[in-house]
Amino acid sequence: MDTMYVQEYQKQFFELQKKFFDVWLGGFPNSKEAFKLPDSLDKSIELQEELVKNYLAAEEQAMQLALETQKKFWDNYFELAKKAASTKVEVAA
Repeated sequence: MDTMYVQEYQKQFFELQKKFFDVWLGGFPNSKEAFKLPDSLDKSIELQEELVKNYLAAEEQAMQLALETQKKFWDNYFELAKKAASTKVEVAA
């Protein structure tokens, strides 16, 4: 009996949403053809997918740049440390 209540509630809620959008879209001229919800949903999903792909590509490039920068920093650090150590050994001798 509880499941019937939930199903009936969902059915009424869906119908209410549909009526709301029908009335809202009815206020626009040629709204039925301009706002095709399945098409809009597909385009929205495609746009979101493209945004995520672009974001991930940018993030990948940023991470690669950060890794290259760290590598150069540490390479330069150890090169400088080796030079400093060799000059101290030569001065001491």
